[in-house]
Amino acid sequence: MPHLIQQFLVDFLRLTLWLGLLAAVFVPLERLFGNPERGPKSPLAGEIGYYFLNNLLPAMLLAAPLALVATLSRKLLPGGWLDLLAATPFLVKLLISLFLSELCSYWGHRLSHEWPVLWQFHARHHQPEQVTWLTNSHNHPVDILWARVTALFPVYALGFAEPTAGRDNLIPILLLFFAAFWSFFIHANIRWRLGALEHLLVTPAFHHWHHTNDEWRDHNYATLLPVMDRIFGTHHLPDHFPPNYGIDRPEEMAPLVPFLPQQRPQSRSAE
Repeated sequence: MPHLIQQFLVDFLRLTLWLGLLAAVFVPLERLFGNPERGPKSPLAGEIGYYFLNNLLPAMLLAAPLALVATLSRKLLPGGWLDLLAATPFLVKLLISLFLSELCSYWGHRLSHEWPVLWQFHARHHQPEQVTWLTNSHNHPVDILWARVTALFPVYALGFAEPTAGRDNLIPILLLFFAAFWSFFIHANIRWRLGALEHLLVTPAFHHWHHTNDEWRDHNYATLLPVMDRIFGTHHLPDHFPPNYGIDRPEEMAPLVPFLPQQRPQSRSAE
């Protein structure tokens, strides 16, 4: 128990420092390059509460299961595959892991919109009527667990991450670290258009259209590589930002406490 308390305090301090760094980057950028958006702002205290809740709880719950998946994969995968991985340069394994993670993350995210049982948790992320960098953390913990599992499971299951300390353990760490920063960036209220780079990477303009509350909602599911949306027919990126954000029916959202929903909401895609 003392070890768990100590680890919790260390994680809380780390997240506090990370929050300060993010604020130092994105608050000035939004002041300088953002535009006022329609709809009320989410309360700052609530957004910070979401930030700590969704960065502490899922990490605690997923650490042991993912380590178990990595251990089992090392025992069940063919020896030839593991030898091939051992001989593959680290950078190549990192890039393959990134592609696999993004592919599975795309479908996990898309299913969060198309399956009613998942949408009731994911709807909370689409609740804000203004999208800013802190909207990245405005999630239900169950939705975060689903997103992390779909993004990391293929990396662990296919042997790209070791269950013990080692260089390959850096792969999921680097994926999560980069994804975390980039997710804050693409939610930021920064009205930049990045030209040719928008064909290669998800940008704020691209992701803000994912949060739109009009006929173009349920597009742009990728979090890093927009080519996923081009391949699967969900890409939408006009030359302007969305006119509005939010969801039609707040009652679609599952309550935060208890985590289990009281009733199954109707999917928007069924409307």
